[in-house]
Amino acid sequence: MADYLMGCGNQALGIMAGQSFSSPVYLGYVRYPPSHAIPSIVGDPVHYAFHIWDYLAATGSWNGVLNTHPWQPQPDDVLFGQVQLQIWYEFASNGKIDPQHGWNNISADIYFPSRFVTGVAYYPENITSIVDYQKYVCYQLQSNPLNIGIN
Repeated sequence: MADYLMGCGNQALGIMAGQSFSSPVYLGYVRYPPSHAIPSIVGDPVHYAFHIWDYLAATGSWNGVLNTHPWQPQPDDVLFGQVQLQIWYEFASNGKIDPQHGWNNISADIYFPSRFVTGVAYYPENITSIVDYQKYVCYQLQSNPLNIGIN
């Protein structure tokens, strides 16, 4: 549930930014997991994509932020990190991401803001742009009977 709550908040902020900013706005999620479990400093090994996985991969910090947990990446993990780093570099250098990576800005759909585009990293080599990703889950969370205050 926490993933949806953060995701829905990010979605709302991204749409507002896409309507207001003159520069491109990108909304993205990482769903590509590490090839095998990564030791955690706070509990059980992690088998799924987690909050700083893209950062660890992009910077080659394979032993964690504190460098305390030895972990050996597989070739797809290294590729994922290289692609993430290249995308971040392009964005930092040019203010936009080359469409060859598959990640379109949030307002790329002609019906924006009723429809919006999200980049999702399912695979190590590219990003998949998806229209209205998680839109209906977020809509349900802000509607009765749930209405938990996510706008």
